[in-house]
Amino acid sequence: MPGDWSNTREEGGRILGEAVHFLDLCNWFFESEPVSLFAAFAGEETYVDPTLSVQIRYPDGSSASVLYASSGDPKIGKEYFEAMGNGRCAKNDDFNKFQCFGASQAVRWKDRGDKGHALELDEFAAAIQGRPFPIQGADARAGLVATWMALASYKSARAEIPIRPEI
Repeated sequence: MPGDWSNTREEGGRILGEAVHFLDLCNWFFESEPVSLFAAFAGEETYVDPTLSVQIRYPDGSSASVLYASSGDPKIGKEYFEAMGNGRCAKNDDFNKFQCFGASQAVRWKDRGDKGHALELDEFAAAIQGRPFPIQGADARAGLVATWMALASYKSARAEIPIRPEI
């Protein structure tokens, strides 16, 4: 997607502009900050639109993998994730199809496809008005850590070494 706004250097490229949200999601799932990450480019190394694989390690020994790629067929869903642990698995395909295995979870029809934009504005309004917000984990520290992870992913991939937090 060369014409996409997120594919510009001024916007930080797709890792800093988009994949950062999935790095943040991993931290939210584990309720923890990473102890290290290792990343590798798949194909050409580019800043703007790389295909990048990131392996994240957490203090309790858990790990997460994020593959950020745009080289597939455009007919497939744009965003997909799986989470596994404690005998349970969950899959989310493009925020439209959600499945749980080993646990029951329903997603209301009106919430399908909701990426949280309206809730994000509610949270922003609460922050600027000095009011607390009921959802935990979406704070300045979480944003700082996720941004560090995105930048460290480039550093790790270029140097071909694991990176430990510098924050």
